Amino acid sequence: MIQSKLKMIYKFRAECIGDVLQFMKKAEFRYNLKVMKTSMLPDVVVEVVTQKSLQDIISVFKKIEDSHVMIETVRPKKYYTGVRK
Repeated sequence: MIQSKLKMIYKFRAECIGDVLQFMKKAEFRYNLKVMKTSMLPDVVVEVVTQKSLQDIISVFKKIEDSHVMIETVRPKKYYTGVRK
């Protein structure tokens, strides 16, 4: 029997769409991505569906210059607040 990995949904805030494009360029794993505008433009809110862990997502963020907002706001979707820690 083949066991499939559970897909997780993570949510984070980015300062601009350019940060999201950098994530897309540097992430070397499969994911689905949804980008939503916020009232605080140019900020965007992003949902990522993947089999990777939260630490895997953060490790991609760490490869991106000035990614502190993404690092400080990323959470599993049900715990997402958008507030930086």
